[in-house]
Amino acid sequence: MMQVHHSMNQLPSIPAPVVTVGSFDGVHVGHRTIIRRLNDLAGRAGGSSVLVTFHPHPRRVLYPDGAGKDLKMIYTQEEKCRMLAEAGLDHLVILEFTKSFSRTSPEDFVELYLLGKLKAHTIVVGFNHYFGYHRAGNFDSLFKMSESHGFLVEEIPAQEIQHETVSSTRIRKALSEGNIQRANAYLEHHFIMEAEVVRSENASALPGYLCTEVRYRDPAKLVPPAGTYAVAVGQKRTHRKGLLRVRPDGSICVYTRQDCAPADGNLLTFRFYKGMTLREPADLRTEMEAVRELVY
Repeated sequence: MMQVHHSMNQLPSIPAPVVTVGSFDGVHVGHRTIIRRLNDLAGRAGGSSVLVTFHPHPRRVLYPDGAGKDLKMIYTQEEKCRMLAEAGLDHLVILEFTKSFSRTSPEDFVELYLLGKLKAHTIVVGFNHYFGYHRAGNFDSLFKMSESHGFLVEEIPAQEIQHETVSSTRIRKALSEGNIQRANAYLEHHFIMEAEVVRSENASALPGYLCTEVRYRDPAKLVPPAGTYAVAVGQKRTHRKGLLRVRPDGSICVYTRQDCAPADGNLLTFRFYKGMTLREPADLRTEMEAVRELVY
């Protein structure tokens, strides 16, 4: 089971930490490739895989009136933790990102944090990875430091899907356009959203089904545009097919069979499979029938 740490000041003793650093928003195919490599190297060294990540996202702190102002996150902190655990990570270290912390030089970050506090055995970075003040640190600088400090370092090449380099930015774009299947291909899993039940009632436009109003808890969460989506609705250990509708005003409801009524206040997890096409309210039945025929 993955252990989550919110500080480096009271870390448990982690054997031979094989470490990577990054935001890992989306926990996409590139991130998962790194995690698999961490676990492979950790297995050989008798150690553990470790991700050092930051909250809030650095862009939101450094550019609050620019690039970070309207930045939406693929996953909330809770959702990201869940995806990282599913990916097989051993330890997640979440550091608070502040303007003061952003001025840490690459050398100090490696020496004080990764080596001094974490005792890193190996540091693994993704392709084109930069870190430290002014993004001055990269694989080359890490390699030079490794020669004098005695740790191992490795770079993972960029991951591609249909000859396109995978990135969180590309995934955000696909989701913002409602292109769920493309986003899922980049993610290497189904895009998820956790939301709280507000109320459920019989769906007047769809006899035999419930319409459940839900709300997501983090305003920074990226939600696909207005439309309808085929989803799997998860509550505790049960899953069922559903049709999720994002209205033009941003409110969300999900249609499920009447025998699947969730209690108010419960947390539901939606796994998105594909976008549907809703032209008129009368098409809800047609769309639900199409969802029922999908294999998932």
